[in-house]
Amino acid sequence: QSTDVRRCMKKHGLSALEAEAIVLCTADIQRFGGESEESPFYVYNCAIRERDIEQIDKWKDFSFYLLEGLRKLPSVDCIGYRITGKNVRNLQKFKKGRYFCWAAYSFATMDWKVALKIFGNHGTLFKVHVSEGRELS
Repeated sequence: QSTDVRRCMKKHGLSALEAEAIVLCTADIQRFGGESEESPFYVYNCAIRERDIEQIDKWKDFSFYLLEGLRKLPSVDCIGYRITGKNVRNLQKFKKGRYFCWAAYSFATMDWKVALKIFGNHGTLFKVHVSEGRELS
């Protein structure tokens, strides 16, 4: 565990399993030579989006620790920036003022420059109102 993770665990009362679930869901696997499709976050989200009970059932313990850990982090209500992995063709359903819910977990940053740094120009940048978000800093 890194110093930052231990500090966060102590500050927010996270168990080791809760912290590990959050780290697995937020780690940039490409930094370590892996492909994004191999990351726990990607595989977990695929199971959720497909709504395949057998696949979701495999993740129940992970889901428990992830949700418990996120529940302990500070809640934020802010403007966030999120980039999808691909260019969105039908932007009509994303009009300003319209509510939209992503069907799985997604992460956003409060700094659009960070979003561009992480994803570059590969995809569509969204400016979103985040309610009931969790701060991971």
